[in-house]
Amino acid sequence: MSSFLDEMASKMAGEVAELEFDNETGRNVFVGELPAEPDTCVAFFGLPGDQLQAGRDIPALTFPRYQIITRSADYEEAAALLTAVRTSLHGMIDYRLPSWRVMRNHAEQEGGPLGQDAQGRFEFSINFVAEFHALPPEE
Repeated sequence: MSSFLDEMASKMAGEVAELEFDNETGRNVFVGELPAEPDTCVAFFGLPGDQLQAGRDIPALTFPRYQIITRSADYEEAAALLTAVRTSLHGMIDYRLPSWRVMRNHAEQEGGPLGQDAQGRFEFSINFVAEFHALPPEE
């Protein structure tokens, strides 16, 4: 599941100017963790979901749910990041990532504030559900 989330995080960071995933320097998008720093960041957390086994010409499909948390010391900035995340990822249909074919990906709700963490930073959360299968290796 983390490979799928890594590729989704990379896709999103490539579309949202203030986010960086593929470069360790200045990185502010994370998968499977919400580190103490930086103050402004985005974190992906996944649940494996159900899987339908392959049959005939249909590859195995996976239906994970995942959560994204945005955080910033500024309320408006955390809210704007949530909107940017939703805009980037909601409504994906038949989209190809490097290793996955995403049949569909959508937000389960608008998302909203969680409150403040122990350092007073504002956190927002949104949940997604996806349907995808692994692409065959290129020969």
